[in-house]
Amino acid sequence: MGGLAFDTKSAQGVFIPNDAEDYWIVKDKGVDRLCELHPEILDTVIDRIIDDKSKTGNFGKVLVCLQTLWFIAQCISRFAQTLPISLLELNTFGHCLCALLIYCFWWNKPLDVERPVLIRADSYRET
Repeated sequence: MGGLAFDTKSAQGVFIPNDAEDYWIVKDKGVDRLCELHPEILDTVIDRIIDDKSKTGNFGKVLVCLQTLWFIAQCISRFAQTLPISLLELNTFGHCLCALLIYCFWWNKPLDVERPVLIRADSYRET
């Protein structure tokens, strides 16, 4: 599931019931509220923690991009030599261009994050 979660273990019995789950997922409005009350919370969520949750390395991403670029180069060279290009290849060419754009924009996005980044409640009891 990923995302941000509020760690309830450290706050049980204080302002959260004792039978609460281990953590509560923080939704978008909750993140906005946390940023208003305690903007330093997001400073604790550093890049190292997010990168640690990623399951793909740069090698796999580079390999996919190279394969995509190879296909694009083949299509361009066939077009330059006035060789025929099928509709399937033309459609795949468009998908490859979109895939490269997505890889450029999402290069640092983690893949399959299952556990959320926990926000400890110890420091925020006064809110």
